[in-house]
Amino acid sequence: MDFRVVTMLLLLTASSLAVDRWPIDCACGRIYLPLCASDRLTYNSYCELDCRNRYLKWIHADTIHKLRDGRCEDEE
Repeated sequence: MDFRVVTMLLLLTASSLAVDRWPIDCACGRIYLPLCASDRLTYNSYCELDCRNRYLKWIHADTIHKLRDGRCEDEE
């Protein structure tokens, strides 16, 4: 078999394996503005909640939404 054909097959195989990797870069700043989400977890910022939702969409799971500002544990 021609060397170029083998090389092309290897490259195509390697690129198809990379599709399963986490494709989203979530670089959230260090600003602390906690919020309580519908999964009853506290997220440090809206950016972290958004990052979680992008991951949930990627794995085809139900997304979550903001319930209110502040920590979930602070509910009365």
